[in-house]
Amino acid sequence: MFGGEVLLWSMPRPLITWLPLYACYVMIAALLLDLAARYRIRDLYGSMLITVIGGLLIGLLIYPQTALADFPRHLITRTIGAHATFTLEMFGLFLVMTARHNRRYRYLLVGYAAWLGFYWGVWVHYAPTLTTWTTDQTALPIALLVAALLLVIILLGGWIIPQRVQTITVDDLRLDLPTFLLLLAGLVVVFMFQALNGAYDTSLVLLAVLGLCLFAWAALWAERSDKGRTLLDTHMPPSHPEWTWVFGAMVLFFIMALIGWQLPLINIAGYSQLTFIELLFTLVGFAWLPTAFGMIAVRAVDRQTRKLNVM
Repeated sequence: MFGGEVLLWSMPRPLITWLPLYACYVMIAALLLDLAARYRIRDLYGSMLITVIGGLLIGLLIYPQTALADFPRHLITRTIGAHATFTLEMFGLFLVMTARHNRRYRYLLVGYAAWLGFYWGVWVHYAPTLTTWTTDQTALPIALLVAALLLVIILLGGWIIPQRVQTITVDDLRLDLPTFLLLLAGLVVVFMFQALNGAYDTSLVLLAVLGLCLFAWAALWAERSDKGRTLLDTHMPPSHPEWTWVFGAMVLFFIMALIGWQLPLINIAGYSQLTFIELLFTLVGFAWLPTAFGMIAVRAVDRQTRKLNVM
């Protein structure tokens, strides 16, 4: 929710819609953590597969009007380029907020705060007038208030959960079969609601999104190994960083957001900082995630084929 609703700020919503929105994000997050534990992801490449699925589901179930409207351009630039990128960023934030004794994660937290704060200030200020993502200008005090509120919720979770769950393991993130089926049913209900409201222009969009999700799932299945440590092993049970680092990162986030908001657009050869952000989404959508996605899938299928000795 922090990534999709605040950092992208693609569609400001009335207060009454936040409860079903929260339910959608919880279901997607639970599914991604289940996949991360079930298929024992070990590195960034596995995380990219997980978060591609998350970005696709966010675009399909929550933002079909903006993320999938102009197919295939928006599927590449917005669903994969933006939503999947920020799903990966938020998964990184989850790892940072659950690893107390890893100094490298503390520096990553500071880096997150600086980059995301500046990006967010530029985006919230200029995107409504210079892009087609949204036309609703949000006042800076309201934007800062919503960001602060969600940050406080994240911090409260980081403080309360370790006090309540001291013995949780990675396997505890895996859902049992009834809960998993209930989760899938909930996602189907959201999908049907969007479909009945005419959110999907063509069936080709649905085939593309579902096909990419199945392709990512197949790669996860092929990459799974029962041996060795996983990426989440050192994060369970969760333990937050020292509060000085957390509050310092929060302050840095809001300082950079204010700088990004107040800084006028600097045009160099027709390109501004907002153009750079949009180009970055496009570059990610066209090159980074799809290329890594394909390389991982090919490598995994090849390894699984050799393991089964079918060639």
